[in-house]
Amino acid sequence: MINFALFSQDVLINSSHQGAVNKLYYDDNRDLLFSSGEDGSVLIWDTEKRELVSRVQISHLPVKMFAVHPEKTQLAVVESDQLKTFRLSIWDWEKSSRLFLRDLAELPLFITYSPKAKYLLYARQEYNSLVLLNPKTGRELNLLKNGSGIVPFAVISGNERNIMTYQPSGLITYLEISSGRILKRVKTLPDLVAIKIFPDNLYIAASTGESLVVVDLLTGKVKSRAAVSEITDIGISGQGNEVACICREGGESRLTKWYFNRRDLYSVSVPEIKAFTNLKALTFADRYLFLADREGAISYLNRRNQYEVLAENQLMEISSLALAQNQLAVAGPGNIFLFSAESLFAHLLSGRSLADKSFLRQKRIINPFSGESGVEISDEGRLFFWAKGNEQGGIISSDPDTGLQRTIYSDFSSALLYFEAAAQGIITVEKSGMAQILDGDSYRKLFQYWAPGMNKLIYSGNKTLLGAKSSVSELSSPLLMINQETGETVPIADTRLFVFELLYDRDAKRLFSLGIERDGDGYITQLKQHSGTDFKKMQLLYSYSGEDLSACMALDHSTLYVALNDRPVSQWNGYRFIELERSSHKPVKLFTQDRVLLSLNSDSTLTLWDTRSRRIILNFYIFKDGEWAAFFRNGLIYTSSGGKKYLTDTANRAPDYSGFF
Repeated sequence: MINFALFSQDVLINSSHQGAVNKLYYDDNRDLLFSSGEDGSVLIWDTEKRELVSRVQISHLPVKMFAVHPEKTQLAVVESDQLKTFRLSIWDWEKSSRLFLRDLAELPLFITYSPKAKYLLYARQEYNSLVLLNPKTGRELNLLKNGSGIVPFAVISGNERNIMTYQPSGLITYLEISSGRILKRVKTLPDLVAIKIFPDNLYIAASTGESLVVVDLLTGKVKSRAAVSEITDIGISGQGNEVACICREGGESRLTKWYFNRRDLYSVSVPEIKAFTNLKALTFADRYLFLADREGAISYLNRRNQYEVLAENQLMEISSLALAQNQLAVAGPGNIFLFSAESLFAHLLSGRSLADKSFLRQKRIINPFSGESGVEISDEGRLFFWAKGNEQGGIISSDPDTGLQRTIYSDFSSALLYFEAAAQGIITVEKSGMAQILDGDSYRKLFQYWAPGMNKLIYSGNKTLLGAKSSVSELSSPLLMINQETGETVPIADTRLFVFELLYDRDAKRLFSLGIERDGDGYITQLKQHSGTDFKKMQLLYSYSGEDLSACMALDHSTLYVALNDRPVSQWNGYRFIELERSSHKPVKLFTQDRVLLSLNSDSTLTLWDTRSRRIILNFYIFKDGEWAAFFRNGLIYTSSGGKKYLTDTANRAPDYSGFF
């Protein structure tokens, strides 16, 4: 058993998923709503109190499907990147503990518990489709091995002796589980999708692609039909008299509701809500129809067709982060927040109180760009902003004391991929492959260089530059060494298709690079070390399958820290990798300063490690309005003055937040 519950689980961030919600499920026995998302979490909601009661961070991979144990506080979860990693695991959602893990070859067609949890059933995308597991041990059972065909939908009977399956050919088959003996077969419509069964187990609702149909499971006959195209999800009320569908039209979703009287479907009006154009999942619960969208919001319609929001993602979407001089700058939509403190990390490492109002200061700066922006802090404490993504704009300098902003340079033909305020000058790299170096004081252009696919440029000496780019031909290298004075370029031998990250260790005179190599019909991600004259000596430090552009690294003097694949953040000491305490968040950017390692995570949270103990110090959450909360490993929780409103106390006690300010 592995416990992933770092720090207190009694106090939760009352926020919905970061990104799309993939599935909703209502447990009527416990009156709980379960949701899973692209952010790798399963959230559990009290529908009466309308608040979060548990958050299980499965991993950084999207949770594509799950099933809830009918009696125990357990979940069966399938997580996947839909490329190379497919995992089935069982969790105790009260303890946030993983009980079992099983690697799969591909994404299952579905997963479900039997009514009394004797079996855990899932279906592979192959002829011998059905797999029965013992949910206590995860052991595969030698049952239903006689070639069931591809089964996109199946239900086990209440007594757990028989199973009903549907095949794309339109065949409904009833089998005895213990022997595999066929009890009955009926023919119905082929290629049904989005199948859901009614509570009485007599009918299914499904999509033909052009219609919503209700099928009699005993005869296979279509009981009723309604013209609804491209259905992506179906929900059925607990009484079996209401059916709701999400369908796609012109790139947007649409909600439809139907009344079913066991003979016919009758259309029911729904309010015109803008949020309904972005729906992803739905489920009925007692008196509500719960809905979830692609932005993480969960809402509902009550019996009077009134629309209300249950929860939204409250975390700020961080597009860039900078760390320097006891300052932390965080860029998000509309605002850039600057946190500053004297001896910030020394305080955090020592465990001293943060309750002193004078200790931590926060300043809000209006983001000068309409879209995603980058932020950088120079060694002198100057702030720089620039447009990221597809927005084209110049570089803006900001005085952190007065807030005054001015454009210092704008001679760019495309959006910026890379910016660094280095000691030798300001380095920029555009999407076009154009790299420029500006004087750090006058902002005058000192150097210009162009190479196809150039994405990064760093200094390895006063006038020597190292560039990372794509390899546009078999003879071209993705690594370049450039003389700033003459422009002379020397390729560094490397066979990878492209390199996307570089770090130079000045003390040991070695270069670290992250890049993508072709591997047959696929790709692999590689971490390499280059050293010697003109970096001709190469050592492969780590390699794994897949194109992982989220891999990242940071240097603390000559110690390299890396976040690769789904491994814990690791330290390379020159001989081997040493793992730091595992975080349930996926780092996408690493920073080091004063004995700490800071990660910006894929879910826009921040995690801080003590590099000596290799243990996590805290997890930091910044909300859309700039309020924040810090969860320390010793159980203490600090928030900004308005941050408390985003916390939920699941233990029904007054938590000891040691210092709001």
